[in-house]
Amino acid sequence: MKRSAVLLSGFLGALLLAAGCTSIRASQDYKPGITFSEMKTYGWNPVKQKATGDVRIDNPLIDQRIRSAVDKVLTAKGYSLSTSRPDVLVAYTYTIRPKINGSSGGPVIGFGFGMGGRRSAVGISSGLGTDVEQVDEGQLVIDLSDGITGDLLWRGTSTSRVDTQATPEKTTTFFNSMVEKNLGQFPPEKK
Repeated sequence: MKRSAVLLSGFLGALLLAAGCTSIRASQDYKPGITFSEMKTYGWNPVKQKATGDVRIDNPLIDQRIRSAVDKVLTAKGYSLSTSRPDVLVAYTYTIRPKINGSSGGPVIGFGFGMGGRRSAVGISSGLGTDVEQVDEGQLVIDLSDGITGDLLWRGTSTSRVDTQATPEKTTTFFNSMVEKNLGQFPPEKK
């Protein structure tokens, strides 16, 4: 009996872990006809994200994490940070919004048996199981604009479920993953 309880708890733990893992969805849009491979330098747009009034977003530590992750990814792609006349200017917008997730668990059949004194009962139930939950979803939009004209050249969007109670280490890992998935699409001609 103990062995089956341990196996069951291990299975349930693995199931919960798998359910807790989220994927990051990403997409991109860009101006046709641009030769991105000729661009070698980037700089940060001096206009920062506007305050939203949401303490989960208006956090200087979040800003540092996103900027650090962008610097790391662009440097790894061969771009160098320039403070004078960069080829592209980087800006980002981060938002958190509630999302309703619903799933149908398929048919559910329940069976119960109970005894109380001289009486006993058997119950059977069936129906369709539906789970509904509200989650926070974060969306990171990274814009790359022409360093001279300011025209938008490329926009990457990444979206994922947010754990607003995460440790600083998990939060850093989250933003690193969001930025990597987002900028993993850039430059578009390497696809």
